[in-house]
Amino acid sequence: MSEQRLPVFEAQASLTGTFELQGYAATLDLMNNDISFDAIFAASDGLAVGAMQALNKCGRVIPEDVAVIGFDGVGFAPYTIPPLSTVEQNGAVAGSYLVEALLRMIAGEDYQLPAVLVKPIWRASSRASSTKRSSMNQYYIKTKIDV
Repeated sequence: MSEQRLPVFEAQASLTGTFELQGYAATLDLMNNDISFDAIFAASDGLAVGAMQALNKCGRVIPEDVAVIGFDGVGFAPYTIPPLSTVEQNGAVAGSYLVEALLRMIAGEDYQLPAVLVKPIWRASSRASSTKRSSMNQYYIKTKIDV
């Protein structure tokens, strides 16, 4: 964020409880501090659902006022109102890579995590759902583990 000179706002709300409650509290905190934003890209679908509830409570219309995208691709995403756009990952593959990395780190080996294939699922919670995105079908992400 700092490389792109984008402002960073750290939520002051108590971020405890479920992901949904954390997303709700953090989004209310943004709005209560008059932070201007038109999109939320949440680190999990649960956080995104909480954000959507807070936006609804405050009269914001999704995606017209604020677009929302989650990350996980969990089963409930198509059933939110509006249906949640998300970035789907293969949790089994990502988990096996993380376990392998942990075991190698414990053994004192250097290990570079392989990239994990992810796929955006465009739904009505983001403006992208109404746009054809043929070139945006799948991406690879890399994660670094620091111990």
